[in-house]
Amino acid sequence: MPQFAIFRVLPIKKMIDATNATRHGGRCDRGTHYDAERTSLNRHWFRGTEVAAPVEWPQAIMATIEALGARTRAGAPIAAELLLTASPPFFIEPTTGEWNGEKLERWVEANFGALEKRFPGQVAAARLDLDEASPHLAVCLVPIYRKSTKHRKDVPTVSYRRVFGGETIAEASLTMIGWQDWYAEAMAPLGLSRGVPKLITHREHLTHQQYARRMHEKETELTQAIEDNRRRDQKLREIRERLHAEVRAYQCDLQDFKTNKAAFIKETAARRADLRVQMQWIGEAIAELGAIATSQERRRLTTMKHAALQEMATLSGAAEMASPDNAPDKISAPSSPAAS
Repeated sequence: MPQFAIFRVLPIKKMIDATNATRHGGRCDRGTHYDAERTSLNRHWFRGTEVAAPVEWPQAIMATIEALGARTRAGAPIAAELLLTASPPFFIEPTTGEWNGEKLERWVEANFGALEKRFPGQVAAARLDLDEASPHLAVCLVPIYRKSTKHRKDVPTVSYRRVFGGETIAEASLTMIGWQDWYAEAMAPLGLSRGVPKLITHREHLTHQQYARRMHEKETELTQAIEDNRRRDQKLREIRERLHAEVRAYQCDLQDFKTNKAAFIKETAARRADLRVQMQWIGEAIAELGAIATSQERRRLTTMKHAALQEMATLSGAAEMASPDNAPDKISAPSSPAAS
C-alpha cells in the first residue's frame, strides 16, 4: 500500500496569527484533537536549534527577518506555516503497532535537511507534534525572494505570494502542485511518494479551526435533532394518554348503558302493554257507541287511537335500539400513533 508525503502551507498574515500559532503549539487553546497527557513529548526548534520549551513565533519571525536583512511590505504576509507529515502507517511499526522511533527520527532529519537546502536560514521555528493521531511538523518559515531595485540588486524581500502563491488562483494552484512535487521528491528516499493532486481528487483540507467549527455545527445539528425527537415523543405520549382516557370514559358509559338497559326494556314493555290495552278499549268504545256517538266523540276517540299508535311505534324503535343486538359489548383501545 503506497504511503504519501504530505505538504501543506498557509500564510501568516499578521503577528496576531503568529501569536495564535504559538498558543496552539503550547496547547493554550482548547482542543480535542490532541492528547494532553502526551503533549510533553512534543519537540521544538528555534532557527534550526532544538530547544526545550515552545517557541514564540513572533519573536522567531522578527529574528529571522533581521538575520536575513530582509525587507517586508506593508499589508503582506510576514511568514508561512508549513504542515509536513506522511500517511499514518508510515510511522507505525507493524510488529508492535507503535510508532517507530528510529524511522521518525530519520524523517525529522530528512525534513530539516530538505528545508535548509531549499530555504537556507529561513526556518524561524518548528514544532514536532507527537500528541496527535499522527506525527507532523509545523514549520514557521520566512519566504524570501530576491528583488532588484534601481539602487540595489538581489534585495532579500519577504513575499508569500512570490514563493507559495501566484497572481491568480489557477497560478497559485500550479505553484502548490510544484511544491508538493518537490516535497515528495525530497521524501522519496524514505519510501514516501506523491499523492494524487487536489485538482483531481477535489478533496477539501481543513485547518484545526475549520474542523472544530464543522464538528461544532454537526454537534449542534445532532443536539437539535435529539431535542426534536424528545418533543415528538412527548407529544405522542400525551396523545396516547388522552386517547386511553377517552376509551376508559367510553367504556364506563357503555357499562352504565348495559346496567340500565334491562330496566329500560322492562319499562318500555310495560308501557307498550298499557298502550295495547288502551287501544283495545278505544276500539271497543268505538264499536259500542256506533251511530249514537257524536262526531266530536268519534274524532276524540280516533285522535286517542292515533296517539297511542304513534307512542307504540316510538317505543318499538327505542326497544329495538336498546336490544343486545344493537349495543356493542366492548370497545378496543385505538392503536397508538407511535405505532403508525
